Amino acid sequence: MTDAAPRGGSRVAPAAAAAAAYVALALFTLRAVAPAPRTLLPYPFEAEKHGVLALDRSDQAFSVRAIADNAHRLTTAPWTILEGGMCRPLARSYTLGEHALGEGLLAALPWALTRDPIATFNAVAVAALVVPALAMYALGAAWTGSAAAAFVAGLLFAFHPGRLVHLSKPYLVENAWTPLLLLFTHRLFVRGRWRDAALVAVFGGLQLLASFYQVIGAALLVGAFGSLLAIARRRAIAALLPKLAVVATALAALAALLFAPYLETRRMWEVLQGRMAVFFYPSHFFAPRGPAYPGTIALLLAVVGVADRARRRAAPGADPRLPLAGAGLFVVWCLSTGIALPGARLVIPSPLAVAAAWLPGIDAVRALPLARFAWLAAVTALAAYGARAVLRAPARAGGRAALAAAVVALALVDVAWPPAARVDFLEEPVVRAARARPSDEELAVYRAVPEGDVVDVPMRSGASSGGALAAVPALRAGAWHLRPIAACYGSFTTPVADDVAALVERLPAPDAADGLAALGFRSALVHESLLTPAERDRLAPWLAGLDPRAPLLASAPGLSLHALPPPPATTEDVAVLVPGSPVAGGAPLPGDLAIAPSREAADATVEVLVRNPSATMFRHPSPIAPRRVRVRWRAPDGTIAVDSFGRLLLPLALPPGGVARRTVRVEAVPTAPGTYDVEVAPTSDPDRPLARGRAVREP
Repeated sequence: MTDAAPRGGSRVAPAAAAAAAYVALALFTLRAVAPAPRTLLPYPFEAEKHGVLALDRSDQAFSVRAIADNAHRLTTAPWTILEGGMCRPLARSYTLGEHALGEGLLAALPWALTRDPIATFNAVAVAALVVPALAMYALGAAWTGSAAAAFVAGLLFAFHPGRLVHLSKPYLVENAWTPLLLLFTHRLFVRGRWRDAALVAVFGGLQLLASFYQVIGAALLVGAFGSLLAIARRRAIAALLPKLAVVATALAALAALLFAPYLETRRMWEVLQGRMAVFFYPSHFFAPRGPAYPGTIALLLAVVGVADRARRRAAPGADPRLPLAGAGLFVVWCLSTGIALPGARLVIPSPLAVAAAWLPGIDAVRALPLARFAWLAAVTALAAYGARAVLRAPARAGGRAALAAAVVALALVDVAWPPAARVDFLEEPVVRAARARPSDEELAVYRAVPEGDVVDVPMRSGASSGGALAAVPALRAGAWHLRPIAACYGSFTTPVADDVAALVERLPAPDAADGLAALGFRSALVHESLLTPAERDRLAPWLAGLDPRAPLLASAPGLSLHALPPPPATTEDVAVLVPGSPVAGGAPLPGDLAIAPSREAADATVEVLVRNPSATMFRHPSPIAPRRVRVRWRAPDGTIAVDSFGRLLLPLALPPGGVARRTVRVEAVPTAPGTYDVEVAPTSDPDRPLARGRAVREP
């Protein structure tokens, strides 16, 4: 049986009862925050047990900020949703990590009602359990016609303990729309209606708003499922081609809008890459106690469901079980290290690992096996059929009711006492809570933040230097004031953050404050408890409220808000820049470095100096990005040894008379050892250098 759910009011009451049960179970799961949902944030016990609680709370600070920011933009200025609210003045900074757009959509209503980031996050945490449960319930009810079987499938899918492990980052496991995508993909192949094609596009689009991990999982599962359905119904495929083309075009357009900026960031900044080799699952990870194990009851019911299919005849493709089972196994194959052939020393490699060699951007996805939740979707959808087969065994209604209660109880055991955790959640909650609400004094400071970008002091930069973790106070503050911030959080960074951090490190110097103002920053939040003694001494005029160019706007214990000076007169004309001299009296400038390019030109970088001799602040023209430049290597006799190209990020803000040290990545280096003057010029005017440096080509 498929698509055989009862019509009309006969299915409303069971669906409403299922929804109420899912909400109650979600609230019980998250009961740790119930005493103060505007003050407490949940976190998984697993993080505490494995000693990664600090990292988990840092990730959660990012999640709270991103979800609140997205919800605020969706409810006030939805056309700005892809701008990104961090790493200013970098454009589309969301491409350095997770965009959390799906969670922003779930958060829109609770944000509109509360305007509270903690309450909104907690509401999203509840919705992140209830919505996938309801989606799987709808799939199960449509395919089996059994409300009880559908309820079991929704329970096993949404409340799998693997979701709670990532409670602080709900976007990582957000595949709530995959069941409905499966449902309407099947209907499209079986019924061939435009309405079903439209719903495939809608739910496929909603799934695209999730984390890239679950987009990969959904693409693997639904792609394989649709392919197997197309084979089964190959005689009718010609009539479906126009509908499939429309769906593919709509989803490709949305995917390009969402993910093309990631590829552009990858190309422009040479980030978002180099992480692929870390994660693929060995086969035992899909076994009991493994992180990809779907659960004993879920797996047993799925096996029963597939076996039950063998006893029934159906038109090709009308029953989705065999195509879905094949698609689920395809996901397992893709996420595994390969399939070893019994009795042979041969391993069939993962198709995804093979595709990684040519699929752009996939090597930026560190936790690729999180796509395993697509495997969970396949197993629990098949489990709905297994539950139906079990529940119809008793001849009497009383026996069926008792058996249904027993199956639901076993499903609860499966999600509450998983083999991988074995934590008695009645005695030791899987979910705990910690206070996260700022004090009333701090909230008053956040409410006083004026319009415009905010820079948090101190600011650290660079993923390797702890810059991401140092951004956490800025994230927590930003969740409340919701202004764009300079701080970056994530595994990837760009030199833009380094340049802004360099300006922050020189505050309260007037040229540093003017440089930040020229970049669009209007205020600075000083987190006094994070300052080093040297930083505290340097910022003493600010902390004492004695700097008239940075007046104190508001303060709380350990926190002060300062206005930055009005933006100075600026120019974006690159023609004002001239080379800074690499020599003074025949010797290197103080602090100048002799750089030895590597033997491989692609890895060679050289430091050069650039100066602003004008009376106006130079500000990097928009968009901020490295630009292609002409690079000439001059031998000591003045002849040009190499004339090639490179990439250079201009200074973000260079005050009048200021000199900046920049790094240029060059495409070619001299082959002969020696000392060279390196001249960097615009490609349009190679005879007018704008930066100069000195480099040594080692033997």
